[in-house]
Amino acid sequence: MMTRKSIQKIVMIGAGRLASQLAPALQKTGFQLVQVYSRTSRSAKRLAGELNCLYTSRRNRIIRDADLLLLALTDEGTRTFIRDFDFPDMLAVHTSGGLSLNVFQGKVDRYGVLYPIQSFNFKRITDFREVPFCIEGNNEETEKELCKLEIGRTHV
Repeated sequence: MMTRKSIQKIVMIGAGRLASQLAPALQKTGFQLVQVYSRTSRSAKRLAGELNCLYTSRRNRIIRDADLLLLALTDEGTRTFIRDFDFPDMLAVHTSGGLSLNVFQGKVDRYGVLYPIQSFNFKRITDFREVPFCIEGNNEETEKELCKLEIGRTHV
């Protein structure tokens, strides 16, 4: 059985309320946010500037050698992004409570859901130690890997 390395490098897909809270919390925990993708360069640049990482608004420029592709998009944005999904070798996770885990099925081997049970805004900093998460992986190994993520210095 092939052993996979743990999650270290993350590409954040989205730059809205959740991404703007979750990405810095992951970075403070020790993960490397390597890139932010958003449909608009302005929002991608804003969040990437806070994280001191790369940004893009072009799908063909998304970094492909990261460990995790984290989609922090609306339900419709997630569906649209996945429709033309072309990242088969990455662990892909969405943050939507309204979409099934299976939206990734047939597109990627390893996928999951990391759904925070809380609403977010741009102004109030979220203490992720206080946020419960629903976690689901397409297999036991993926689910265990997602459960090991530390956000705000606590396991989710």
